[in-house]
Amino acid sequence: MSQNNSHQNYTRIGLVLTAIGTVIAVLTYFRIHPPYSDSTSDSDSPVAPITQPIDRKSAGELPVIPAPNKPSSKPTVIPPSRVSWKNPTLIKTLKCDLGSEQYKFKGTEFRFDNKTLVCFGGDYNEGIIKLINLETFEEIATLRDSRKVMSVAFSHDGKTLASSIYGSIITLWNLNKKQQIAALRHGIYAKYSVAQSLFFQDILMSANFKEIKIWNPETFEKIATIPNNSQSVLFGTLSPDGKNVVIRNADNAKVWNLETKQVISIIRSESNVQSVIFSPDGKTLAIGYNNGSVKLWNTETQQEIVTLTGHSDDINTIAFSPDGNTLATGSYDETVKLWNLKTQQNITTFHGYLSGVTSVVFSPDGKTLAIGYNDGTIKLRNLDTKRVIATLNGGNRVRFSPDGKTLFGESGDNINIWRSQ
Repeated sequence: MSQNNSHQNYTRIGLVLTAIGTVIAVLTYFRIHPPYSDSTSDSDSPVAPITQPIDRKSAGELPVIPAPNKPSSKPTVIPPSRVSWKNPTLIKTLKCDLGSEQYKFKGTEFRFDNKTLVCFGGDYNEGIIKLINLETFEEIATLRDSRKVMSVAFSHDGKTLASSIYGSIITLWNLNKKQQIAALRHGIYAKYSVAQSLFFQDILMSANFKEIKIWNPETFEKIATIPNNSQSVLFGTLSPDGKNVVIRNADNAKVWNLETKQVISIIRSESNVQSVIFSPDGKTLAIGYNNGSVKLWNTETQQEIVTLTGHSDDINTIAFSPDGNTLATGSYDETVKLWNLKTQQNITTFHGYLSGVTSVVFSPDGKTLAIGYNDGTIKLRNLDTKRVIATLNGGNRVRFSPDGKTLFGESGDNINIWRSQ
């Protein structure tokens, strides 16, 4: 009996030792292969090194435990949808019909999301503004002003529209209610004087060749009046970060800081300013002149970077590529030039079409350049091959939709709309 008890005791001790060895082996395994943690840290915590060798004889056979499938630390990249402009389809031609033959068409403007089109004009006794939905192509509303509408501007949230009419009056419209909410007189009444209106963040600017006024568009109070001794009405361009605006006059370009309401730089030239645009990061300003040159300006140091030369006529249009590395310039000399902004050298020149260039724009993916010519022709070029992939009729002013799948071409009072493949 005692022998049997001893034998059973030895058996129990052996089982206990085996179990202890198994536990030690499992703990050692997880020390080497820690399970995945749901930590939000960008990098894994270092694993402490093993200081004692594993005695596999005492531990027995290790259980087969599959290593956890730890996901990669790199984010999943969803490839962008491929957009081909090789054979675009014309889906609609909109005519900006102002309702009467006596009403002369003046121009068009797009809301920032390219979902609403504004056609405007009129005569000296009435101004007409038509709002068109670019998804349904249906008219949203017709707004009527007291005189011919010369220009319009959307607020940054798209809820308010400012229209400029003869007499230097700025009319503000609530686009949700389709109602006039204010009429701001820019200066001394003059029948044929015009004050252009521009929205920038939470302020409204109006200007003619005599002065610039800054307004609060909610209270309609005048914030400041600044002299603007120039031969032309201002045109403005907002920086991507919304901090600065460039006021373009005929003989200079002024950089305004919208927080301080002060001029931080005046860029002068012996030639007239034709076009102005910020780079995507807002650090570079490109200014085109009527002598065919383009000046690049550092908006942080307020110093000139370089002057690009090569065109022989007015620089009508400038565009930065989405990555900010390439500049496209279009001129009345019937050419478009591409510039490498790192080397400040001309990459290539597109020519061979006998009409002045009025518009250039990059597609959002940077693969296609749309060129609008003065005669209404549009040429689409593949920027990898530099070849023309499509020639369209009906637009000397062109723009892409934000998703890059729709192209708008403006020619007179017609808006042609194409879709990519």
